[in-house]
Amino acid sequence: MGSNLSGGQHQRIEIARALLRRKSLYLVDEAPANLDTKNAEQIREIFFILDVPFIEVAHHFNSENAKYTHQFELLDGNLVLRTGE
Repeated sequence: MGSNLSGGQHQRIEIARALLRRKSLYLVDEAPANLDTKNAEQIREIFFILDVPFIEVAHHFNSENAKYTHQFELLDGNLVLRTGE
């Protein structure tokens, strides 16, 4: 890909390519990592309205993104949705 593109531009192109593949599940690691706040929010909104499961591994929790968030825990080999603490 073009060497004159920023990290955020590369990231948006890769996300667009993934969405064009129309998968039945999306699994991403830090999807908005190289994006500015506005673009990160727009990407999350797109994932939120898709009619497919979207799993994002995030290393930094942002309370503003809580509407998108379900926390899961692995217990005795079963994936369990965590409820309020």
